[in-house]
Parts: sequence; structure tokens; C-alpha cells
Amino acid sequence: MRYFRWVKIKVTGVNFGSLLQMIQSANIVVGVDRQSDTVLIIKTKQNNLAILFDILKKKCYTYEVYDTSKNKWWYICGAGCALILLLIVLFVLSRFFIGVTIVGDADEGLYDYLCQNAVGVSWQNLDTKVIESTILQQFDTISMVDVSKKGLYLVVNTTPATKKPENNFIANENGLFADRSGVVSRIFVASGTACVAVGDTVSFGQMLVAPYVENEEGEKTSVSVKADVYLYEWSSAMVEFSENQTEYARTGNVIFSQKVMFFDKILSKKEVNVPFGHFETETSKRFLSDTLPLVVLTTYYYETTLVPVKKDFKAEEQSLIYQARQMAIKDMLESEICEEKHTISTVGDKYYITYYVKKEYKVG
Repeated sequence: MRYFRWVKIKVTGVNFGSLLQMIQSANIVVGVDRQSDTVLIIKTKQNNLAILFDILKKKCYTYEVYDTSKNKWWYICGAGCALILLLIVLFVLSRFFIGVTIVGDADEGLYDYLCQNAVGVSWQNLDTKVIESTILQQFDTISMVDVSKKGLYLVVNTTPATKKPENNFIANENGLFADRSGVVSRIFVASGTACVAVGDTVSFGQMLVAPYVENEEGEKTSVSVKADVYLYEWSSAMVEFSENQTEYARTGNVIFSQKVMFFDKILSKKEVNVPFGHFETETSKRFLSDTLPLVVLTTYYYETTLVPVKKDFKAEEQSLIYQARQMAIKDMLESEICEEKHTISTVGDKYYITYYVKKEYKVG
């Protein structure tokens, strides 16, 4: 109670300026009310009385102490009630989630769907497995989903689904033409006359199946073409490598800026002017509370400079081959690859890794 109880001291004497300087040097917080040239009223907390009495005795002042706080229990009760109310509010908030965070590429309607059907539901009544199953059923653009709880937010990690290639049967009255260059791998004609055979090399725009049939006398009858023609086509990608390179490396100099966020509102921020000519950035996100949506966003600016780097091609060879392969197959599925190979050539001090992939395409 000594830290909450205030008392008043009536001091009688002169030269109060010197007295107040000694009180200030002792780091005592006081309130002062000068009644007259010889009377000074000092108000302070009870835990300061021992030091204050010692100063008054040394200065030979006459003083009288009387209590003005009267314990002020209503202040203490009010603070206690406010604390209890705050704990109740935090407990209630901790039972619900108030927002959704989606990680990864997802359907634009997923956020709206979760806000309409999940926000405001208590954690106790929320089954993350049911939400994951429902999302996979409602959104065919998502192949995998993981739902977890983070503070007052529902965090949803998504993986987009791979689109299946369409398989359209060709049927027209103008003939079937090659829409790319390649080598004929398979040909199936239900109606029409094949103009090429398996193993033939064809070029873009060449007729593959003509819109007619011939009888034994050589007479032609027009028909609608119904046929499937498949071509082999090689795709390639090249990676260039030099053993003598220059790369940006961090110098060790770093500065940072910070923002404290409450939802989308900035509570405080520390901005900096980046003095570096070239730099890299990294951003970290830290939650200040498990119950309140208070987030600290810190952006680090690392100064970088160009430095010479000596690299060994043999040590990097497999990595370079893999990189070239990924570039060559980026628009196809692994199951579509029929054949693959790579070559390595040098020009001067540079290496060139070329990766070739053969895929079968359906014309049209």
C-alpha cells in the first residue's frame, strides 16, 4: 500500500529553494504548494517519507505530516475491476478467430468463402480437417491445403492444382494441317485420306489428312476429316557458365526499418534512407501476442558489392545440367517426356550446356 498511498507534509521555515534542490537530488517525486513565505506543503508517496524526513531534519525544518489519500480504495477497486475486465475480454477473444491469412497462390474466391463461413466461429467449434476437406471439394484449382491456427488468425497454406491437358478430337471439312514442325509418331484416320506416314518429317502448315476419300477408280469424294495425328517435337534450353565470374556479396553493413501493425493500420514506424549503392533486402514478421493481432514487420537492407569469384565447372556441372533440364521441361509434365539428352560445348572460357527433351504432341 505504500506505493499507492499519498501523504501531505506541512513544512515551516525559510529558504525553500535549497530544500527542493536536495529533494530533487534524492530522486523523490513530490508535489509542491507554497502557502506563504514560511509555509510549504509537500505531497509525496508514503514510501518516500524516510528519505524526506532525513532531509528535513538535516535542514532543521519544522514539519507536520497528515494523510490525504485515505487509502483511496476506490482507485484500487477500479484498477482491479479494469484488470479483470481486460482478462475477460482477452479470454473471449482467444476463443474466436477474427481474420484469415492465405499463403500461396489460390482462387480469389477462397478468401471471401472463408470470411463468410468461418470468421467469428469459436476455436472449439472449428475443425481444421473439415475446413481442408471442404476447400478441396469447393475449389478444383487447389490440390493441397493445410489449415492451422495462429493467434487470432486462421492460416491457410495452399498448393495450386496442375491443369490437365485437353484432348480434342479433330473433325473438319478443310483438312488437317500441322500446327508445328515435327516427326509423325502416330496417325489414326477415321475419315479422310492420310497424306503422311509414321516417321515423316513435317513442317508448320503442311496438310496431314486430306478431306476426301478415293475409290478404286481414283474418284474423290469429299468428307469431313476425323483423325488424330501425333508429332514428336524436340524442345531445348541452354545454360551459360564461366569459371571466372563476379557476384554481389554482402559487405557486412546493414540497416533496418520497422513497422508495428494492428490489422492493416500502422501504429508506429521507423523509416531509414538507404545509403547503399546496391543492396539486398530481407523482411521478417513477428507476432507480439498470441491473442491480439499486433505484428512487427522488420526490413533489413544489406549492402552488397561486386567481388571476383572463381568457380570449378566440374563441381557445378550436375547443377547446371539440372538447371537446363528444368528450363526445357517447364511447360510439360514428366509423364509426357519421351526422350531426353544434353550436350556440353565450350567457346573460349565459357561453357554452354544444352538440354534436349522430346515430347509427343497431338496436332490441333
